[in-house]
Amino acid sequence: MSNHPAEAYTALQKVLHWAVVALLLAQYLVFEEEMGDAFDATLQTGQPVFNLTSTAHIAIGVLVLVLALVRLGLRAKVGAPEAPADEPLPLRLLAQAVHIGLYAVLILLPLGGLAAYFIPSEIFGEVHEVGTNVLLALAGLHVAGALVHQFWWKDGLIRRMI
Repeated sequence: MSNHPAEAYTALQKVLHWAVVALLLAQYLVFEEEMGDAFDATLQTGQPVFNLTSTAHIAIGVLVLVLALVRLGLRAKVGAPEAPADEPLPLRLLAQAVHIGLYAVLILLPLGGLAAYFIPSEIFGEVHEVGTNVLLALAGLHVAGALVHQFWWKDGLIRRMI
């Protein structure tokens, strides 16, 4: 049973959510291309190549993993608001699947990246790249769902996370 108002997430849940968003944006916008170069060098040498980009990318990835685990623990402890009662069941199920997928990818993507870099493994690198695309797709669905609630159904759902 949740010990916070059913209409909103706790302040800590909100901070963790937006921190993960910011960290993921940094990964995509700042480190994406240069990390590929560092990974290619790692594959060529057989040893992890450490530079500012690779070190920052790895540190942020590990932080995303830790924050995802903390978020899951917090969600288990304090709960989360229920879906709006009038949300159609198929869309409610889609939203649940997207949330489960997001948590799964936020855990598996850093683990796959670490395996790719420290083993080093081209296969794990490809899995990491596919996982990145899956994360982008799931994040896009998540944002689209929030926007539908905000601008189509106008039910104020987005206020629960801001």
